[in-house]
Amino acid sequence: TTWTVEHYWTTDEIRSHYNYTWPAEHPIWRMKGVPACTKPTLELLTWTLPLKIYPVSNPCETVSVYAVPNVKLVLTRNDTLSPYFVDEADYFTDLIDDDETTWSSWGPTAYSWSSFGEEGEILIYVPVWIKRIVNGCADVPHEGTWKDLSTWGVKFGVNITSVELWGSGDWNTPGIKSGTTEVLNQFGDTDPTTYATSWEDPASWGEKIDLVEEAFDGTGIWWGFDAGWNLTWWTGSWKWCPTELIEEKTLIVKVYDPYTKTYIQVPSEERPYPHYNVTVVSDWDLLVAQKVLTKDDNELVISPDVAKTISTPNGTSLLLVDETTTKALWKRIYEYNFMAEPDFTWKLNEYGITGDDKDYFDIPVFDTGFMTLTEDENCATNVIRIEYYLLPVIEDWSEKPLPNMTVMAYRMGSPKPVWFDISSKDGVAILYVPSNTTQYELKVYWRDSIFLYWKGAIPKYIDIYASRQDETDMMAKYWNPVWHQSGTVRTYVFIGQLKLNKVDGSKLSPESLSKITVKVTWPDKVVAQYTPMSDGTVPVILNEKTNILSWPLPVSANYNPNSDRPQTPAGEYRIQVFWSGIPEPIYDANVTIERSAVTTPEKIINVNLDVRDFTVVVQSFFGTPLKGASVELTKADGTKVTDSLDTEGKIKVFDAPLGKVTVKVVSISPFGTVDHDLGTITAGHGETVTVVDENFAKLVVKV
Repeated sequence: TTWTVEHYWTTDEIRSHYNYTWPAEHPIWRMKGVPACTKPTLELLTWTLPLKIYPVSNPCETVSVYAVPNVKLVLTRNDTLSPYFVDEADYFTDLIDDDETTWSSWGPTAYSWSSFGEEGEILIYVPVWIKRIVNGCADVPHEGTWKDLSTWGVKFGVNITSVELWGSGDWNTPGIKSGTTEVLNQFGDTDPTTYATSWEDPASWGEKIDLVEEAFDGTGIWWGFDAGWNLTWWTGSWKWCPTELIEEKTLIVKVYDPYTKTYIQVPSEERPYPHYNVTVVSDWDLLVAQKVLTKDDNELVISPDVAKTISTPNGTSLLLVDETTTKALWKRIYEYNFMAEPDFTWKLNEYGITGDDKDYFDIPVFDTGFMTLTEDENCATNVIRIEYYLLPVIEDWSEKPLPNMTVMAYRMGSPKPVWFDISSKDGVAILYVPSNTTQYELKVYWRDSIFLYWKGAIPKYIDIYASRQDETDMMAKYWNPVWHQSGTVRTYVFIGQLKLNKVDGSKLSPESLSKITVKVTWPDKVVAQYTPMSDGTVPVILNEKTNILSWPLPVSANYNPNSDRPQTPAGEYRIQVFWSGIPEPIYDANVTIERSAVTTPEKIINVNLDVRDFTVVVQSFFGTPLKGASVELTKADGTKVTDSLDTEGKIKVFDAPLGKVTVKVVSISPFGTVDHDLGTITAGHGETVTVVDENFAKLVVKV
């Protein structure tokens, strides 16, 4: 036999077209009139009523409701004839047994049927039939009572026992794993007496309730019309069926502040760095969402991507979830891990360093651990808390705070740091580290030299402290976020000073010192210019008053320690001393401040300049001293000194740069003013140099 469906009749259509008394009459077949001597036509009336279902997100007050696509609705009823019965045609003769004494052996049995909705709307047809009862008839349903529906034997439409919404990645249900099917009902509730019992078209149901109540008054039978799923009159009805889909989830990062003893959200204006790369993954390795948090955008808000807007029968708009979205979080069904990693890319970018920050850092992961989302998680904020830290106080060798130093924590055996911080004006650095590592090595780098080195701006970084190398006590060698969390770090940064002297180590005159400038190239290639103090001392210092000629990179200027005293790291310095009026330096050499655990923090470097004292003797052609002659001495810087020769023809020269002077006789008695240029001489320190003025001879007169 071939069966065809001509039309799905609604109950209202059947009632109006055939003038049946509804719900008192449920005909399931009709004999059509035919010409004589022909077979009659038996018209079966299949009572199927359309029901629309909208699987929606778990509603919260602050967010619009989402419709979930690619969901299968499965209904199960327990009042159908058993397959054993319907497999044998002869058994159908039992249906004419008025006593129905054998019906219980053939059923009822459970039967499930389903419908699939691609775009957030599921249309399913529900078969409805109840044994025909005539209004006011004294007859009662076989084997039962009027009001006890459970005793009615075979009946259809009132015994829905399970309502299930299924999702699968194979059907492109958003956020659901492939190869599995999951029940999406809110709370996992599939009981029709408790799940989605309210209807969304109360106006039309008001009329139908009246009719059902009339039938109840006439027959004493309640026709299964209630707020739940077991209804006789589903014509054109629809329901919102809440699922476990979370509409919105906000994720933030907080770190423990050891000063306030509270957790504070980061990044922020007060703590703009580092950035944080936050990630959400499911227990089946789905990358749900990922974002880098900054001080201007420090929250990850997770909500499903939307394909379009759909409308329900009453005109309510729903946001249809895009089937390709990964941002679909499900309560109860899966576990999720919320993770945060510090993102140091911003720091590398400051120095023009390309590549992944993982090339330079052993990036730690801080997470919540896999967790099942609960009812309270919808439209709520989850916090990734970073609790453990190391808190070193960075000092120079004189135990003074050392600001703007790069401090890094290393896992033992790892060449890459886990975290870094720049020491504050009080020398404090906070390094957040995972607690699953028990030993960390601390290293302190002068200013930003490690980043300058990574960029290639300097040939070597300047490490001024390494706990494993520089400490002898095991507690100090290896820091631990629980039992060695804080402490003072004494670095190899000294009170560095230059002491400018003459070539023999003697003092320079204040006048000479006023002509000198000193250019110092620091180990990290900072070039600064200094003016010596009146005693020849040059404090090697970096602060806002220092005349900085150049930084290795422009960004490096941000890490000026602004010291109020000389703070000079161990390393090699190039010292160039310039004398005003002399184009080339009178001193150019490298000096080294040794990395050593000295008892005194002062490091005084004597710089003996090529500045000499010597004596010039001026004689005549015959070797006689030009005593009393006035001589002009011009030093290498153009400075002129005029003085008279003593009785031996001598004149003292002091603080002559490079030991050079030009000698000129400018007057002599009795000749008066002369202009005898005797040339330029170079004398060693303490030497006596004789020059001859050949313009004078000895005249001997004999009488």
